[in-house]
Amino acid sequence: MALQDAMENVPLSNVDQPSTHASRNPQKQIIAPRKNYTKTSAAEKATAEVHKAMKKERKAALQDAINAFTEQCDKLAQELADKFNLKVKKAHQLLSNMLVIKQKRHVNMCNALVAHHGRELNEGRSKGDHLPLSEIQEIVQKEIDAGKDIDKDELCDELEDMHEIETQGARSSNKVAALDYQAALSRIREE
Repeated sequence: MALQDAMENVPLSNVDQPSTHASRNPQKQIIAPRKNYTKTSAAEKATAEVHKAMKKERKAALQDAINAFTEQCDKLAQELADKFNLKVKKAHQLLSNMLVIKQKRHVNMCNALVAHHGRELNEGRSKGDHLPLSEIQEIVQKEIDAGKDIDKDELCDELEDMHEIETQGARSSNKVAALDYQAALSRIREE
């Protein structure tokens, strides 16, 4: 009883207030909560399995090609080392400097247009009613062919902002973060 009386006399500023990630990080933008997840049908699961098998085959073929390329580079490094009286490690280093490594691709206009139109056209639709990517791409191509005036910089900036929010943003509350986490886990369990 004495503890309850003591707690009633404690000023509210001394009581812990509920804290969210968003309130602790006010400089970060808020990530929108995910839409309600709809269960996948048997046909969608079968299609996903086919795509998964095809992707696995392509990945194996790619790995085989990479292994063949690596062996070819090793042979070439050995030949250079023998011909020019170098150590094999030095020949590898010289060869690796010659290979071109591309920087991360920047946002291009076509992707920005597709993302913008996808958000506009699919807004308010349920997941099963979304337009397929191919239809959105056709609409964008028609607009480009028609020579419609488009603010390219604004759309590219919008897409970059969206990517930044997705990777570095904060959830609006702990409840939203927990619900998104639970939805992702339940989706993984069902698959």
